[in-house]
Amino acid sequence: AADGRLSARSANAVLTAQWDDAQWDATLSAKDIALRPGSLAVEQVQLNGSRKTAATQTAFTLDTAVNHSGADWVLPALKLTTRLDNLTGNPRPRPVSELDGSWTYRNGAWEGRLKGQLDREALALKAAYTPAVGKQPARLNADLRLDKLSLSPYLESLPADSAAAYPAWLQKPGAPEIEADIAVKTLQSPNLEINNLTTRLLADRERIVLPDFRAELYNGSMEGGISMANTSPPTYHLQQYAKNINIRPLMQDLFRYGNISGEGDAEIDLTAQGADRAGLTKTLSGRLQLNLTKGNWLGINLDQALQSLLGNKPVNTDERSATPFQRFSMSSTIRNGISSHENAELDSDRLHIVLTVNISSP
Repeated sequence: AADGRLSARSANAVLTAQWDDAQWDATLSAKDIALRPGSLAVEQVQLNGSRKTAATQTAFTLDTAVNHSGADWVLPALKLTTRLDNLTGNPRPRPVSELDGSWTYRNGAWEGRLKGQLDREALALKAAYTPAVGKQPARLNADLRLDKLSLSPYLESLPADSAAAYPAWLQKPGAPEIEADIAVKTLQSPNLEINNLTTRLLADRERIVLPDFRAELYNGSMEGGISMANTSPPTYHLQQYAKNINIRPLMQDLFRYGNISGEGDAEIDLTAQGADRAGLTKTLSGRLQLNLTKGNWLGINLDQALQSLLGNKPVNTDERSATPFQRFSMSSTIRNGISSHENAELDSDRLHIVLTVNISSP
């Protein structure tokens, strides 16, 4: 090795570390190593590791060749697997991934491609990182394509009624600005399924924005923007235009109010600030515009109610009562969780009603 040349059939190492409240352990093996001045070639490198905290244990494996020449490092055909096991709570492992791809590095910049399966669903990811230069911050650009993602196993680990905290890693010195194109064919949460979701993701230490959010849900389509600002507590902003949707599940998900059914359009512009559901509800402000056709106002039959009042009889209301309508429109202003309905109109075969009502969004 005096001339800077070294060859070895194999090499092995054991690595352990304690970092960020986690225990890291790994074994590293390499085969057919050739070191030359200014270059390195390794036919096969295998890394088997784990990261363990009080709540989770993540196992990962990496299998790849390694080529180094000058300033360039290349992993030309890597295989990566991951498996996260919950040590408390739901025992189902998430995420589970099996991915193939490549990775290149030069002078602090890198780019990579991965393709395979995440939670047994097809995934394709491209990413490129450029380091900070002068006053220009580091940047991470990515393109993510997923066939299906189920959020339920990940949401179960969050405290009940808590809102998402602003990601700590985005606030660390040197954290990159992120721009990503995202497409998910099916996104499932405990109470909602979203199809054909496409959006851009913009993120830095101050704000996370989905400016071009488009998706199919509630049997219709929605488009608009969603953002989260790094205030204390975080501030959320939702702007959406929904077309030809089933309105009842939308109202139940946004306001826990399910007394209107029907199909039509909705314009939503809402802001809220809080660290939990109670805080978000108290600060919820904005506007909601509904234009519906062929639906029902559930809980009361207004035609029967008017006949009862004219006959001086008690008005019956129950969950089986309903007022069918041909058209229903409503404009609502929300301030600090209190909704003021303006110019609400209902047209049915027998009634034309104009209403102004104040209710509190629960």
